[in-house]
Amino acid sequence: MTRTETGETNGTRAWGRLRAVFSLWRRVITDLVVVGLWVVVLTLVFLSTGGPRWLYYVLLLVGVVSYTQLTTSASSASSSSSTSE
Repeated sequence: MTRTETGETNGTRAWGRLRAVFSLWRRVITDLVVVGLWVVVLTLVFLSTGGPRWLYYVLLLVGVVSYTQLTTSASSASSSSSTSE
């Protein structure tokens, strides 16, 4: 089967790659913004309350790991539902 028979051309493949790159960068920027906001909020809270430094780092780590687990499970669930269709 040739590309013409399958309906796939260089233009559609290029758009597919462009969408994949855009999706990747959108995900990276979203992750950076969410984690950055978590760091800023947590820092401001601990600076204003004078909380212990060890608790700050524990909450920082727990927040980042929780976000990672949440986004990983959400992306794997969405990719498995899209492949099952």
